[in-house]
Amino acid sequence: MIVAALSNPEGMTDLRRVDPKCVKCFREKSLSQFVTKKSLNLFTALKLEQGFLSTDPDVWEAREDFKTATQTVAAVRVVNDCAERAVKLATDYNMALTHDEEQRQLIFKSLNVIAGAFVLGLKLLLPRPRIRTFAVARSTGTDV
Repeated sequence: MIVAALSNPEGMTDLRRVDPKCVKCFREKSLSQFVTKKSLNLFTALKLEQGFLSTDPDVWEAREDFKTATQTVAAVRVVNDCAERAVKLATDYNMALTHDEEQRQLIFKSLNVIAGAFVLGLKLLLPRPRIRTFAVARSTGTDV
């Protein structure tokens, strides 16, 4: 079923972005509904043979191209999102600065002070937006 879906054109809706209001309909989808022709880009990007896809899945385990693809995909390290990358970058940078915990805490405190001063400076430099208010006359039946 999934292999057959590889010939499907890309769907109109992007299933990578799920509307929180539609979680129920998302849960009702099968894995094959996420597979399109673009799914083969993984094979191209990782330079994997695709020959086993045209054979019976029962014989895949015996095929060398399948074994190689399985090992390659298993070795790929996946980073879930930008937040994880940001944490990793900050941690690596932090460790590159110093290995002394006291110095590290001093750096963090200094950065917080600098960030606070920067925000305060922006608030002082940027004009405050003016809020326009309009007086609304109540209708009392008499002219004002």
